[in-house]
Amino acid sequence: MSISGGEAAVIAGIVGGGSAILAAGLAAVATYKVTDRQVKSAVAVSEAQRAHELRMAKDERQQARRAEAYLLVVAFMDTSDRWTSWGYFDLLNPGSLAQPTLPEPDDQLRARQAATLFLSDEARDLFDRYMDASLEFMRIRRICDSDRSEGAVSNLRISYEAIQSASKVMIDRLRAELDA
Repeated sequence: MSISGGEAAVIAGIVGGGSAILAAGLAAVATYKVTDRQVKSAVAVSEAQRAHELRMAKDERQQARRAEAYLLVVAFMDTSDRWTSWGYFDLLNPGSLAQPTLPEPDDQLRARQAATLFLSDEARDLFDRYMDASLEFMRIRRICDSDRSEGAVSNLRISYEAIQSASKVMIDRLRAELDA
């Protein structure tokens, strides 16, 4: 059987057309795979960037809360330290200094809450020691109001020095934590 020139042209056209269709199909699949890979990559980059932005925002909020907590604690300690200094020096030289106000109970509560929620374990322990030393000073100061014996005044001096030391250690710790 022989194929005429017209038939050969038709067969060549069908094979050529099939090849063109096959080539177009392969090109479409390749284009789809490349595009799909690009889209998935863009989505992954976008998700990673969004997760990073969320972490950064969360860290920023936590740092702001922590800084506010540090300020509350330091402000409370400053007020307390001023009263403690007055309490000690006024006993030695009555009336020589104006009496500052004690920290308000709400300020003490807020400072304790801030310490509990936002300070490191070590800083919280130091704050607790500071508070214990402050309460002990106030107890001894009340005793000295009626008993100005050398022993009572000596106990007050020792307590005052303990508060000064606790305050310095606490402030140094907070500074170290802020620098970290």
